[in-house]
Amino acid sequence: MVKIIPAMSPVGVMNGAELESFLANCKLPLKLGTTDRRGDPVIHPLWYHYENGKFYLITASNSRKLQNAKPGGRVYFCVDTDARPYKGAKGKGVLRFVGDQVQASKIGERILAKYTGRLDDPFAKSIMARLRNGQETILEIDPLYYSVWDDSKSP
Repeated sequence: MVKIIPAMSPVGVMNGAELESFLANCKLPLKLGTTDRRGDPVIHPLWYHYENGKFYLITASNSRKLQNAKPGGRVYFCVDTDARPYKGAKGKGVLRFVGDQVQASKIGERILAKYTGRLDDPFAKSIMARLRNGQETILEIDPLYYSVWDDSKSP
């Protein structure tokens, strides 16, 4: 089990089951933190799918975020609401590229169905075609820890 740390006090905290549910059902983008070639921090909002304790992200294969991503390297991430009561999770994880085309396609379909509502959506179809021909890449983040908060539980 990945370590869960309260983000701040006296803010309420999600337990493990609440965190899993939040990450699996939240439709807000994940914010991915990387560093560029000069070592400067960069934040990238990305659509994601959360399954089996891991995040899966889709991005253009020629994107700056992919250029900044280093397989096996550490990244920071955050998924949080933007309205009260505030709720979220941030943390650090290990990044890898999903190279298996069958697995990447299945994950891509899950991400696109989540954010577009259906796979026959023209945008979803376009991204899936790009994924199949190598113009999109699926990334996986294996979290090392979470820092969580849930203002609905605050005293």
